[in-house]
Amino acid sequence: MPVLSFFISLSVSLSLGTFIKGPNQTIEFGKSASLWCGLDEGFETCQWTTPDDTSCRFESESDPCLVKPDFHLNPEPFHGKTNCSIAMPTVNDMHNGEWQCKLDNSPTENLDLYVAKRAKISLGAGFPNEGPLFFVADRPMNLTCNATNGRPKGKFRWEIVEKGSRKAVRERSKLQTLHFVPQESHDGATLKCIYEQRNKDKGLIFKPLPGASITLKATYIRQEALHQIPSDAKVGNIVEITSEYEADPMPKAEDILVEIVHGEEKVIQVSVKDSEHEDYSLSLISDECTSTVTFTIKDIKGEEMSKNHNLIIKYPSSNLAPEVFPLRLNISNMEPKTSDSWIARWMPTLIIIII
Repeated sequence: MPVLSFFISLSVSLSLGTFIKGPNQTIEFGKSASLWCGLDEGFETCQWTTPDDTSCRFESESDPCLVKPDFHLNPEPFHGKTNCSIAMPTVNDMHNGEWQCKLDNSPTENLDLYVAKRAKISLGAGFPNEGPLFFVADRPMNLTCNATNGRPKGKFRWEIVEKGSRKAVRERSKLQTLHFVPQESHDGATLKCIYEQRNKDKGLIFKPLPGASITLKATYIRQEALHQIPSDAKVGNIVEITSEYEADPMPKAEDILVEIVHGEEKVIQVSVKDSEHEDYSLSLISDECTSTVTFTIKDIKGEEMSKNHNLIIKYPSSNLAPEVFPLRLNISNMEPKTSDSWIARWMPTLIIIII
């Protein structure tokens, strides 16, 4: 019996022949794919098990397979009875993973089918919803690019296309969030976010798409002069503080205001529209490249010296912090005018009483 058992085992092993199989594959989502396995000495039955552990057993070319995910025998699966090939016309997430092939009584062999999905690229935090990306030269920006629904996970790459030439952005350019310090020379250039998905051999799975891009536009606001009229104000005077500035593009009237702060408490904001304000007013005169803003204190009081007055001018993009220019008051005489002083009015009476 021991001799017979050994003989039977040996003959079965010899009848199986050599197992052969196709390579592991990486296929793009939505494309077709095929897997194959075989025995060099032929077989009678072929069984495939899907990544979710459901199986189909084939004994002829006409055998149906009704399991999910969808697959079927190739037109010549049993050619020479050495090759069992299956086809998937359109691969999806259910096809992704480890497939198993078994021929007759052979051991189970594994084949990997990796279904790759091209990520969707979009510009995220730090970018405007529309229009160009305004920047102030030498002011750092944090810009985020988003890649969603991609498999495998890729890496980001940032480029600046400037007058036909491409330059890699060196500052943390392979991260999702770019720390970028734009220069004046970047005005009119294009900033691009590219997402690269690679296989295990570091080869690109997909042809690179144009990526997500935006035009860079330089902007600036510079204060040129600051005047106070009268320069030597007294309590009770009407005081005008005039700020002259240059900007490109010129801000709109609603983007200019004066903020009056007393300590840490915000007291009031004055805009061009607040012409009827009891204590303050703001006016604007603009031409193509320069503007003059006049802030008026209608009846200056001594307590005004303890407040901070800041001219705030907003950039065309909400992603840029506005420019803040302090308006410093100069009040030389903290007492009211002589004619308005109760001491001056009652001084003769006081002298008579004292006498």
